[in-house]
Amino acid sequence: MVVIYILSMGNLCWAQSAPPLFSAGSFAVLGSSTVTNTGATVVTGELGVSPGTSCTGFPAPCTGGPGVVSGTISTGPLSNAAPAQKDATLAYNALAGAVCPSGNHLTDKILGTTAGAVTLAPGVYCFDSSAQLTGTLTLDAGNNVNAVFIFQMGSTLTTASNSGVHVINGGSDTNVFWQVGSSATLGTGTSFTGNILALASITLTTGASVSGRAFALTGAVTMDTNNVASGPCSPGVPCQPLPFPRGRSVSQLLLDHYECYQARPDEGEENVRREVLLEDQFGKATVTVKDPQLICTPVVKNADPGKAVLKFPDDLRNPIDHLVCYSIREGDSGGDREGSERREVSVDNQFGKQSLEIAKPRLLCVPSLKTLVDGDDHDGHDRDSEEKNSHKD
Repeated sequence: MVVIYILSMGNLCWAQSAPPLFSAGSFAVLGSSTVTNTGATVVTGELGVSPGTSCTGFPAPCTGGPGVVSGTISTGPLSNAAPAQKDATLAYNALAGAVCPSGNHLTDKILGTTAGAVTLAPGVYCFDSSAQLTGTLTLDAGNNVNAVFIFQMGSTLTTASNSGVHVINGGSDTNVFWQVGSSATLGTGTSFTGNILALASITLTTGASVSGRAFALTGAVTMDTNNVASGPCSPGVPCQPLPFPRGRSVSQLLLDHYECYQARPDEGEENVRREVLLEDQFGKATVTVKDPQLICTPVVKNADPGKAVLKFPDDLRNPIDHLVCYSIREGDSGGDREGSERREVSVDNQFGKQSLEIAKPRLLCVPSLKTLVDGDDHDGHDRDSEEKNSHKD
């Protein structure tokens, strides 16, 4: 009788505050049988598999890239992933036991589309069976930094392509929880917010991002060119993937807007000198990559000051999605491209259409991870001391 009483009190409490993740809190991706990846996925946080022992598409002890992980990778029943799975299961059970008010039953509604399921206040929401997200779901924290959102699904969670979940007005992405009774599938280009705890498996299709965590308790986590960030990147600084706007192609999402600063190696650092073969729509060419010239950081460019920009400036503090641009010199051999040949191209952006003449390539910009070495708690843009150039599409 005493045990039942304590558990009931715990459920009532956790319905109003975030359930403790304990050892699972440092993980961004956690699978039971395996974790697989195809494409240039970036995981900010730890990655684990238990009781399974295999993972593919990430560095050792997995099979190798192209995915990257900022934290430790743990596999097997004797690794740190094992207690993390147990703690994730405890959190899942706590979420499943949270009391869902009668007015928060959303079984007949489509998140992000149906009236009453487009903008939601903090609380516990439930679906008797499956849940569908189509469009953009806004979670309004009401200026409460401790606001908690809990979504309970009897079976599956599915999102349409280019859908999204956004937290506004002071809330935290990691205080959003999705308790999924079977499996979760995020559609192409979905910009998702919160911690997914799925009893079975999780599938992140091409270009989907998760600002939170992806935990599969009995099955696999399957990934394809994703960003998953559990944060924090540094003390007190949340770490989130850049949001993927609706109705845009993957190429536009990966290369959005950038602000480029002059860069040079610290004194004593060796300059880069490497020869690489590049191929673009104009052909192939062998180039010599030389000194770094610029570092380009993601920037939110608000073309309409009358409209709010979601999640600014937290997204700018993410270490991923930066570019380091090196000067290049085309070699004498290898390739079929004439570097000095001039071409005319047409560009079209919010500033209008324009014809441009392009000639010899000058820079090679390489996707990079950027972290601040001074430990300052800011967004990495020291506008008073850094001389910058801006490059925007």
